[in-house]
Amino acid sequence: MTKQPKAPKQRSSTVPTHGSAPVKSAIKRSSTANAVPTHQVRLERQRTSSGTSRPATAPSRETVTRTRTKSDAQSAVAKAKASFQSCQMFMTFHGNNELVVEHITEAAMSEIRQQIFGIWKDGIESDEQRDSIWRVKFKNTPWNMSGPHKKRAWDMIVTLFRVFAIRGYAFQTSINLGFQPPRLVFVARAMDKTARFFLAFFTKGGLRINLIHPPSVVQDTIGHSLMDAFPDMIAYDEDIDHIRSIELKREATRTASTVDASYFLLRVLRALSDVGFNLETTIPLGSNSNWSLRSSTDIGTHRELYVFKGVPSHRVG
Repeated sequence: MTKQPKAPKQRSSTVPTHGSAPVKSAIKRSSTANAVPTHQVRLERQRTSSGTSRPATAPSRETVTRTRTKSDAQSAVAKAKASFQSCQMFMTFHGNNELVVEHITEAAMSEIRQQIFGIWKDGIESDEQRDSIWRVKFKNTPWNMSGPHKKRAWDMIVTLFRVFAIRGYAFQTSINLGFQPPRLVFVARAMDKTARFFLAFFTKGGLRINLIHPPSVVQDTIGHSLMDAFPDMIAYDEDIDHIRSIELKREATRTASTVDASYFLLRVLRALSDVGFNLETTIPLGSNSNWSLRSSTDIGTHRELYVFKGVPSHRVG
């Protein structure tokens, strides 16, 4: 009997049939090839999430940058302020005894100490400078414009204007900010070593002008000028202790009617301008000195000083 050859032995397929589970080795290879490490995903999200929110506890790079910028800006402003040379200077009379000068030069400050402090014999209460602001408090009340020492206060104010002019600062304007005393603004100009100033104030409801130590040209002409402007209306004209006072009559006469204070002021300004002295500014003084609280017709008050300055073309001789 002839033997039949043995059929080749069939090997089982590793490919799973439908519905059967894969072999372990296939599972291992499949998971190894397709899996992506979770830590790489997290790193990739951090690099690409610049616009998303970060945890509140983690300081952002943007916040740190803003802090450095603010600090640098403040430092730059401080350096610029320290080196800044202003062409303006502010002067304010506070209360009854304080003088405040802002952006003053060292030379002007030294000269004021030498020339002003000695005038006020009662002495200095405090002398402080912080940054660009210089504050001086005088003992007692120089800006009260009353008492036995008021003439010394007048001399101090005239000297202040003269020192500023000599140092090359001319009065420009006044700034009134609400209920604060007005700032007198001085601007850099050519030095004026021949500048002449004097003060005046009105009383008797604005019908009496009081000229404090006026220059000789004013002394010689003011009486005639006002007499020509107001014939038969001069009620008083005297010079007592270097104060020339001229007052108008209050009641009408047969040859003249009453005059309001505003028109009298205009004629005084015209008479002084004719001899080379123009109104520079007015200074309200004292604890109640405030332009915003004054009426526009309130001319006659000794608490408001009128500062007159000589015109250069009239200074010959």
